[in-house]
Amino acid sequence: MPRSFPRQNFLGVLCVVCLAPAACIDRDKTDSGSEPDGTTSTGSESTFDCADATFFGDQAEHAESGLVVGRVVSPSSAIPVAGAELTFAGLTDWTLSAEQGCFSIELPAGDATLAGHKGRYGLEHTFTVTAGERVDLGDLSLDTGDLRVAVIDGNYDSVEVLLTNLGIPYDSFAETEDLISSTMMLDSYDAIFANCGSITSRTPSRSFSTEDLDRLGQWVRAGGTLYASDLEWHLFEGAVPEALTFGETELDVIRGETGTVRAQILSRDVVQLLGHDQTDITFDLPGWAVVDAAEEAEVVVEASIDGAIRPLAAIHRTDPGRAVFTSFHNDHQATQDMQLILYELILSL
Repeated sequence: MPRSFPRQNFLGVLCVVCLAPAACIDRDKTDSGSEPDGTTSTGSESTFDCADATFFGDQAEHAESGLVVGRVVSPSSAIPVAGAELTFAGLTDWTLSAEQGCFSIELPAGDATLAGHKGRYGLEHTFTVTAGERVDLGDLSLDTGDLRVAVIDGNYDSVEVLLTNLGIPYDSFAETEDLISSTMMLDSYDAIFANCGSITSRTPSRSFSTEDLDRLGQWVRAGGTLYASDLEWHLFEGAVPEALTFGETELDVIRGETGTVRAQILSRDVVQLLGHDQTDITFDLPGWAVVDAAEEAEVVVEASIDGAIRPLAAIHRTDPGRAVFTSFHNDHQATQDMQLILYELILSL
């Protein structure tokens, strides 16, 4: 069985690809990630300082307490992380990191130990609270621990770029079957990312065997995390057929058209990171996989497709396992918002 890691069931899950670490939101940009002159930003390492966040205030409300502020960031320290749960040893006090990954909490004076979790990632930090003073912990980076990640090559995604930018190590597999045809191989990994356009999915004469799909489904139910993008819908449906409804035939599924759709963001953590709950999702190629409906899955991103509201990204939870599917993925068309969504979702797995 996959190794057990602490899990927190926050809103939002998923992952795909991006081109560069995304900056903290610049409110002068549009919500689709464009600069005022209309060009698109690819983002850069964040320089936001939570100590400058005046909405936190300057001091605690009670004389015997101190005000603690800080920011939770990715393992690479480049990406702010919203929705991380923060608890303190020996205290009932807790909080969540919010916009820009920042948090603020009033704690009693004395030594304190903070424990944080976001998905499978964690952090720990000790510090001292001084009565009547504001304590700035600065950036606190999540740790990957002994998490093992596998990535399946694909022609239309490159999740490896995203993982590298986040500071998450991974092993690469040229073919899906190299990974899922062996229970021993599957059980040596905690998370699998299947890039859109694997050899199997783009070769008409090939298909996934029932035995391999059953084995993958058992791995998910035992605690593994599967991410499948777009043309890897066969892999997702075969492993967790109860999660989403796709069309009856291949042509019924890969009917997505080129263009941009206005999407609704249903994840609280993503909304906090972006500062808005709607954004544009761009599809630069036709023939992407359309999900007809979510059955046993939490919808993260949705939009009007073919005259109906349909999921663009969703997660199926099996407790403790989970499986994620997304119709969109990144290549050259990604806006800053799309990049931030993808960063947030992968950190939530």
